[in-house]
Amino acid sequence: MRKKILSVLICGLLIGTIFVIAPSDLKIKSVSADIIEDNSKLDYSTIYEITEKLSFVINDPNVYEEDELERGRAFGSEGELETAFNILEPVLNGILGEENVECEQLESYSELSSNLEVNSLGITIKDIDAQTEEGIDCYISPRWNNSARISGYNKNILTHHFSYEDEWLDIRSTLYYGIYYYVNQMFDSLFENFDDYLNFLIENNTITEELVCDFLEQQLEYEYGFSFEDIEENPENVTDLPWYDGRIFDNDFVYIEEDRSFHPDYIRFPALKKIKPISPLIWITKWAVSKLQMFTWNATNQRKLPDGPQCRGLIKFDYQDDAVNMEKNIGYALPVLYINGEDGGNIYKDRSNYQIKFNIDQEWKEDIVSYNVIGDLDTPAQATN
Repeated sequence: MRKKILSVLICGLLIGTIFVIAPSDLKIKSVSADIIEDNSKLDYSTIYEITEKLSFVINDPNVYEEDELERGRAFGSEGELETAFNILEPVLNGILGEENVECEQLESYSELSSNLEVNSLGITIKDIDAQTEEGIDCYISPRWNNSARISGYNKNILTHHFSYEDEWLDIRSTLYYGIYYYVNQMFDSLFENFDDYLNFLIENNTITEELVCDFLEQQLEYEYGFSFEDIEENPENVTDLPWYDGRIFDNDFVYIEEDRSFHPDYIRFPALKKIKPISPLIWITKWAVSKLQMFTWNATNQRKLPDGPQCRGLIKFDYQDDAVNMEKNIGYALPVLYINGEDGGNIYKDRSNYQIKFNIDQEWKEDIVSYNVIGDLDTPAQATN
């Protein structure tokens, strides 16, 4: 008997499948890889119906109440439970039979029972010339505490309501020669001698977040002659960083930049693409570098205390007009404010004419309830083995 865990992956499978062109009267058939027939068929109407249900969980009034934060199918959310019990489980029941399907709570995985949850959030934008104020569609990733430069954090201070609504915050662009520029400069010279080593790590699945973070820190310190540990203990030394932003602002502010995380035509780390086009190293490196950028901005805040203007977060606007990213950003010292491309593009082009207020209520929870939907496949070909 073969056990397969069907959760997020089934969503990707269903969504990807609907783009195959075939007659509309085909029927779905579940068979072993050993006995697949050439005329196996798919019921595209059913696939479309299921995909539509998965996509519109966030808009279902029976899942999220009017005053509740709609989190789609996010981990541990009401939408995830709705997906498990009322969408995926019935679908698999129809394919495999109820006796072969179960929803299993993730009780045995302690790391999956805790999470930094967002309870409420909001962004208001002011157009100075038009003298208007408007709330906009958004997602804000939680703010982790300062001890999370590489790993570890004080759980006792993660529950907090961050509110920047007493005063309007200015909106500033990030530096063109920011941390990504210096990381890529380092990569270009470094990876000429490390191709074999990095490929070995990738092929043997030994790349971890901790390894990449340690590697980046050590190489950046060596390349540019500073110490992250020294800056953490002595924030005034943040000026030693080549990507330190020494511009002087009058008021507290947020930075703004385009969110290119999923942009099909943008390559954040060209050197990594040369090593292997599709690699977990690329995503872990992006997370690690962004984390170090947030550390830099937060250290700059500490240097400017008590009276200097503070960076309160980063606005990232999507490259698509009607999309809003929802990345978790574990360990970031400052919140990331995700907005759609239409709002963000207009603000970015005339950012001196706009100001922002925002709030985020976050809570560290250790009683998260989440389920896997599991189907047991017992085919004739396998039963004889």
